[in-house]
Amino acid sequence: MRYKNIFLIVIDSGRADFLYPFNSEVIFTPSIKKISQEGVVFKKCFSTDIHTIPTHTSFFSGYNPLEHGVNVDTPKIPDNLRNIVNILKNKGFTTYAYTANPLLIPTGILNSFDYVFSSMDKYINWFDFFKIKEKNKLKKLLKFPLFLYKNKNQNLVRSMLLLYEIKMKNDLSMVFGEAKEVVDFIKVQKLKEPFFFFINLMDTHYPYGTKESRNHKLNKLVKDLKKRWEVILGYRKISDEEKIKLRELYRKSIEYLDTYIGYIYENYKKNSLFIITSDHGECLGENNYLAHEPVDLPLPLVNIPLIVAPLKKRLTVDKAVSQTIIYDILCEYAAHGEIEFNFSKIAKKEIIIFTYFYDELFKSLRKIFKNRDKILNRLDRFEGLKIYSMIKENIRYVRYEFKDGEKESLREIYGDPIKEREIKDRNLLKEMRKELNKYIHSLKKFDRKEEDKEDVLKHLKGLGYI
Repeated sequence: MRYKNIFLIVIDSGRADFLYPFNSEVIFTPSIKKISQEGVVFKKCFSTDIHTIPTHTSFFSGYNPLEHGVNVDTPKIPDNLRNIVNILKNKGFTTYAYTANPLLIPTGILNSFDYVFSSMDKYINWFDFFKIKEKNKLKKLLKFPLFLYKNKNQNLVRSMLLLYEIKMKNDLSMVFGEAKEVVDFIKVQKLKEPFFFFINLMDTHYPYGTKESRNHKLNKLVKDLKKRWEVILGYRKISDEEKIKLRELYRKSIEYLDTYIGYIYENYKKNSLFIITSDHGECLGENNYLAHEPVDLPLPLVNIPLIVAPLKKRLTVDKAVSQTIIYDILCEYAAHGEIEFNFSKIAKKEIIIFTYFYDELFKSLRKIFKNRDKILNRLDRFEGLKIYSMIKENIRYVRYEFKDGEKESLREIYGDPIKEREIKDRNLLKEMRKELNKYIHSLKKFDRKEEDKEDVLKHLKGLGYI
């Protein structure tokens, strides 16, 4: 099947178990259900991190965070990092990006696109930024790297101002794009074909639900850093009733998105390829864990949806894959103008998940809880924490590196999108530990510059696709 255009739709903080193909009991996503029945569903796709910036970098580069080096502390995209957007542009695609997430523009991750639009544009007269004289105050508030303030790119400038406004108003809900706005935007745009259209939708990010429910007391709890961490650190327990309500609010967000994703699909599927996924998942009170904070890598946080449609070949892939496969799928399309390779022969790439407890968060939390010794004692254990996870077949190895020692575990992934079984197998644990250490050691020889020179067809051949 040959296509003219490509849509990459990212449901920010989207959980797999709230979509039909990944949970057969779901009845509130009829549009995504239909889309999944017209293509390929990856039941065990895993994010590379639990934060927006590194995971989006993985989409576009095909690297995990340990390889591309982009994280919360160093959000600037390296100049030499390969980018599928440039490959598609070289193949004649006009590239569009529409984002509801204010973090994506200032990092430079969208700089390669021909056109970048933001759902936040309606809130602020961006040109007012040039009248602001308190740039030092702005810099201090946002704590962004110096390069942002030297960059003359107007997209960066407008995002900085938006984030400044959010800080001042303490109103995170102003950044949520409402999927309807994306549809309205597409209706009035004269898109130049063939095109690649990246869309980030924030409606499933906290606060959850519709506009009316964003002031619900549970939404206030989740979006308040202090209250959220009181829960995560065990100072406050989430009741079963609260968990049910959180899931209900989150479900409303998914329902809302489903309608508009369905509209875009039905209007463009005749001549377009759709890739529907999320950057990472979300926790809704499971094991007293909220949102997506860097203290663990539970399955609801890293098992993400991935659907590719419409395709002649309609199947479900049960083999575990990394979200970096999106880069490979787009490379395949750029090389051949179609997606016809054997999905059962997934590239033999390491499936690596990595996150860490970044310094800025730790310092902020210590300041918030400075007079609460009990909480500080619990918090101090997470200082400098690094969490690695490697997946082989249906086995997931997880390692926590604390400042005072390590902890590790083995888990079996058996098909449930949010549940896994712990395994007691010392030999297998030792083997997986050795594999991860070998991979980490190999990164010392990793050369991004050399990779940037590789031809698309050579890349595909190396993966075994052609």
